[in-house]
Amino acid sequence: LYKGDPNGTLEWNGGSQRDYYDNYELKTNEPVNIWDDLMNLIHTINFTSREDFKRNLDGVLNTEKTIQAWAANNLFANLDAYYNSSHNYYLYHNSMTGKFEWISWDVGTSFGVYPFWSIKTAIEIDPVFISGNGNNRPLFQHIFEVEDYKSIFFNSYCDYLQNYFTPEYLFPKIDSIADRIRPYIYSEPDSNRMYTGEEFEGNLGYTDLKKTLYSLPGLKSFVMKRREYLIN
Repeated sequence: LYKGDPNGTLEWNGGSQRDYYDNYELKTNEPVNIWDDLMNLIHTINFTSREDFKRNLDGVLNTEKTIQAWAANNLFANLDAYYNSSHNYYLYHNSMTGKFEWISWDVGTSFGVYPFWSIKTAIEIDPVFISGNGNNRPLFQHIFEVEDYKSIFFNSYCDYLQNYFTPEYLFPKIDSIADRIRPYIYSEPDSNRMYTGEEFEGNLGYTDLKKTLYSLPGLKSFVMKRREYLIN
């Protein structure tokens, strides 16, 4: 199991595993400390010809689940993820399949919460947005060069948008989670709260909050506006 952090772009940095220590962390099998599998994945991403890319990548990565995770992160405007900030993911080499599994991690900036992005900008993130036009995100850049992969991405995106990213599906979840945590929010001392009770209640729905570095869209407002933007 590897963690991509703080800048796990999946670019090729050299032929020694030491070249990757600064931006990836081995989380299991540390005493063995053999990184050949990760380096093989990165080499495949960066040096496989376009003609062979799908076949070779499918051999080392569960590509469909990886692409579906990418679509979900974009849909929920979770910018603190590989396609934008190149971290907050794990790669697990599954010994049963011989392939890596992509694991999303730390999705706390979902619903359009990210430093230096305005609420409008977060709502209007393009479905095909990749930071730097993909130049230093080679995995997703090359995935979009394969028609079969593009189909998986857009089919997944449309499925989420039509069936799950809806008021009917998400609003009851927002209300249910709010009901569970509300007593603990109000029992917390004022000195230990990040937000007031009034801000909490308003931000569940349609009240946007402005903080020093962050713009926090109202949860229900974000769902409605982002859904409308994407459908249009």
